[in-house]
Amino acid sequence: MLNMLSAPGAGKTLLLETALPRLAKEFTVAVLEGDVQTRYDAERLRRRGIDAVQINTGGACHLDAAAVQT
Repeated sequence: MLNMLSAPGAGKTLLLETALPRLAKEFTVAVLEGDVQTRYDAERLRRRGIDAVQINTGGACHLDAAAVQT
C-alpha cells in the first residue's frame, strides 16, 4: 500500500496514470481515490485500465478510516 498526499494539481494522478499500468504487469494494483467532490481522477485512472474507487470527502482534505470503511 502507498499513501500519496500533496497539494491539488501537484501531479499525483499523472504519476499514477504513468506508473500503475507498468506495475500492473507484475502486481495487482487498485486505487482508492479521495476527492472533495469530483470523480475526474478515478475516471482518468479507469481509462488507463486501473481499478479505481472514488470516495468523495465532502469537504475534508484527506481520507480517513471512517471514509474508507464502507
